[in-house]
Amino acid sequence: MSTGLRRYNDLKVGEAACSYRDTITAYTSSQADLDSAVRALTGPTNDVYTSSNDEIATLVEALWVEIFDAVERAPGSEYMSGASSEQNVGYLSRLVDLLDAIRQSPAPPEPAGPKTTKDKYPIGAESCLWNDLPGFGAEARARWNVDPSLPSTDQARNSWTNLNSFIALLWSRYQVNQTPQSFDFALYAIWTLRQTLEEVEDRKVLSGFVPAAAAWMCFDSSAEKIWQSCQQKRSWPPENKRAPAKTGPMWEQAGKEREDGFSRERWHFWKGRFVQISGMNGMSDKMRKIALVASQRMGEVVGRS
Repeated sequence: MSTGLRRYNDLKVGEAACSYRDTITAYTSSQADLDSAVRALTGPTNDVYTSSNDEIATLVEALWVEIFDAVERAPGSEYMSGASSEQNVGYLSRLVDLLDAIRQSPAPPEPAGPKTTKDKYPIGAESCLWNDLPGFGAEARARWNVDPSLPSTDQARNSWTNLNSFIALLWSRYQVNQTPQSFDFALYAIWTLRQTLEEVEDRKVLSGFVPAAAAWMCFDSSAEKIWQSCQQKRSWPPENKRAPAKTGPMWEQAGKEREDGFSRERWHFWKGRFVQISGMNGMSDKMRKIALVASQRMGEVVGRS
């Protein structure tokens, strides 16, 4: 997770990244409108793409890095009242609008000449600017691979919670069966909920996870989409020794058969674990309150269905 402003070794990429950062800051503070922000963020890459320049991959990567860094710097919110603070949700929602608008931006013209940019584009010849958001998923996964299990500061916990909130809002923007592939972060919901509610028992570590897991349930849109996925039993069967959606050890300790995806039973297990955490000795009053609110929101979602 980022702890400050990013530094770049390549001067040109660094200059572009600083421009991206300034544009994102202006947009999130309402000093720039959405259309002008999108043009400023996609224009440099479009120009490089059309001229068959090798810098395209690093420019795209820098754009995603700056967007995620902005996400992690969002004003904090602990979901104490059952919803993110107005400042937090407004900031993150603007970033979601920005990314969705980038995704819907027109693709740049194909470069001329025998060697096209697509031939040299390391993110993948099948990826399409901007609809596929090439490289965005890789950056998201890299952020998830940073171990947040020892959040020694409020800043680290806030960054992890913001990251989950942002991805939850992105994923929940579309219906379950109509989600663009570039926005399909269903597994990220499972990873955070499993990590928090099916794997961790140490109270200190758990305190770093609870707000992020609660974020998925404290946005009505993402909680409802998780519940819909549970009703539809969306799953990821194990393949090549990988089981990305498998249940965790606490699920097995409860005497339940392994699952590899969403289910009604898993939903109710998660809700029960939030309730358990809300009464757990050794947890702060704040963490117990957040867990209780998450369980209540889950009950409301089922009650409305």
